[in-house]
Amino acid sequence: MTQVLVNGFYLGAQYALVALGLTLIFALMNVLNFAHGQMYVLGGFITYTVYAQLGLPFVVALIASGVTLAIAGAIIEKFLFRTVIKRSSRDESTMLLAAAVAFFFDAVILLLFGEKQRGVPKILNGVFVSQPLIMPYDRMLVGVLAVAPAARQRVHLRRAGVVMQRQRATGGTNGHEDPLAALGIQAQRLDVDAGDTEEILQQGDLVDVDAQQLVLRHRAQRSCPGAGRRGEHRAG
Repeated sequence: MTQVLVNGFYLGAQYALVALGLTLIFALMNVLNFAHGQMYVLGGFITYTVYAQLGLPFVVALIASGVTLAIAGAIIEKFLFRTVIKRSSRDESTMLLAAAVAFFFDAVILLLFGEKQRGVPKILNGVFVSQPLIMPYDRMLVGVLAVAPAARQRVHLRRAGVVMQRQRATGGTNGHEDPLAALGIQAQRLDVDAGDTEEILQQGDLVDVDAQQLVLRHRAQRSCPGAGRRGEHRAG
């Protein structure tokens, strides 16, 4: 029974990491990214190529995968999703675009890496044995690496919630405690200045990641009234 629970925790941590990225994208952009799984697959193949084929350290492979996906995601968001969100007020537009991006990544992965499965060599050698538990060290490391980002994000959300509760109690914002910054949101990069922060906070009861949705809604209302009305309709 212990072995089953540990194996479930190991797989569940990886699934939770994938789900965390999907929910953050939906919360920030209000877009259901159908290409999310394909980007994870692409990252896995990049890790395999750098680590297994080129023989570079595993840390270098992780960095190469993260940088590649970050660049690809930034290009897709700036030139595709941002353009569609500004020009269209229909939810179906972003959904169709996300599906098209998913098909595109499928084709790219097949062309570059083929259809055969690949296995990344062991990161660490050795197996932890303690009856009734048997667990390879590399799986333990992968589990820890999967849990760490989720735990870090949870800490940020709790901190942001405390800051928002203080501001609701005092009736305004505090220059030393910015809930947007607590969530890791840089207001300047979102076209939200210090004066807009208080306006955003006063639009509703803020809990957890709702602040990010309100930032996006506020920005959409300024640049595209149709997009703002769409977000309000969904919230209702």
